[in-house]
Amino acid sequence: MFLYFVLFEAFPGATPGKRVLGLRVVRSDKSPVGLKRSLIRNVLRVVDSLPTLGILAAVLIISSRERARFGDRVAQTRVIRTR
Repeated sequence: MFLYFVLFEAFPGATPGKRVLGLRVVRSDKSPVGLKRSLIRNVLRVVDSLPTLGILAAVLIISSRERARFGDRVAQTRVIRTR
């Protein structure tokens, strides 16, 4: 399951679900994510899903100007709308 997110986001830029919703993962400068940043982004997905840290993750998202989660901040990636 972990590789699903890493590979789909690294190469086509979006998982099938993101494509349906018109979303895509890009670097902060809007260039393709690449394998390294996708890996970082998705390893840190664990932090967002931990019960105790989930509240902190929500606060970080709300306090972020870009509304970016912790993994996106560290990997310097963003989820953008394509439509």
